[in-house]
Amino acid sequence: MIDPPVDDLMQEFLTEAAVQLDALHAARKRVGEDPRDAAYQKALLELVHTTKGACGFLPLPRLEAVATAFAVLVDDIHAGKIEPGAGVMMLIMGVLDRFRDLLEAVDENGVEPAGDDMVLIRGLEKVTGVSPARPVQEPTAQMPPAPQAPVPQIPVPQAAIPEPRVGFALYRLGDRVKAFDLAHVEWLDLIETLIADDHGGGIVVPALEEAVDLAPHDEVAARNPSGPWPLIVLGKDGRRIGLIVDEVIDVVESLDPEIEIVEPDSVFAAGTD
Repeated sequence: MIDPPVDDLMQEFLTEAAVQLDALHAARKRVGEDPRDAAYQKALLELVHTTKGACGFLPLPRLEAVATAFAVLVDDIHAGKIEPGAGVMMLIMGVLDRFRDLLEAVDENGVEPAGDDMVLIRGLEKVTGVSPARPVQEPTAQMPPAPQAPVPQIPVPQAAIPEPRVGFALYRLGDRVKAFDLAHVEWLDLIETLIADDHGGGIVVPALEEAVDLAPHDEVAARNPSGPWPLIVLGKDGRRIGLIVDEVIDVVESLDPEIEIVEPDSVFAAGTD
C-alpha cells in the first residue's frame, strides 16, 4: 500500500484540526460555568493527541513543541492532578488560539510562520512542573554523571497566572494598544459578571478564588455593556487590582518600541478615584 503524499496528509490534518478547534471555541461559554465539563475535556484530549501524532510525520516543529507541552497539562487535568481553575483555563484558551494561528498560517502559506512559542511553553511547564520541550542531556562515557541533589516540589497556586513572569501582556483599550510587564500580572481571565462591592465602593469579581478590586473603566462598559470582559489582575507591594480591557491580545517576550508599557501604580491610582 502506498502512503498518501505529505500534502494530502497535511490538508487532512488541517481540516480535522479546524473542526476540533471550532467545536472547542463554541463550548467556551459552557466551560466557563463548568471547567470540568466531560465532553470538553474529552475534546481537548482528542485534539492534543491528534496534533502530536500528526506532528510526528508532518513538518510542523512549532506546533509540535506547543502540543507536547500542552499534552502534559491536558493529561494531568484528565487524571485529576491539576484543577482547571480560572488561570489554567485562560492558559488553555491561549494555547488553542496559538494552535489556530499556526494552522491558519500553514493553510495559507504552506509553512509555519517564523518565531517561537517559549513564553507559552514555559507557562505550560510552570503549571505542570515538568519541561517536556527541553531535550535531556546524556552523560558522556568518559565522565560519569554528577550526583543530582533532590529537587523540592513546589506546589503551584491554582489561582496564580500560569504564564511566566518574563515578558509582557499586550492589551487594547479603545484604539490604543498598551502592555504590562508580566512581573506585575497575576491573572488573565474572561469574566461574565461584575458585582458592586458595598464596602469598598468599587467592583469585585466573585468568580475568582479571591475577590479583586477593579479599576473602573466606564468607556469599556459603554462599548460592551453585557460582557464578557477581558480582565488583567495586577499585583504590586501586596496590593492587587483588576483592569477590565477591550481585548487581551497576546503574551510576548519583547515589544515594539512604540507600545506604551503601563506602570501598575497608575492603575492602582485609578482604582482609588
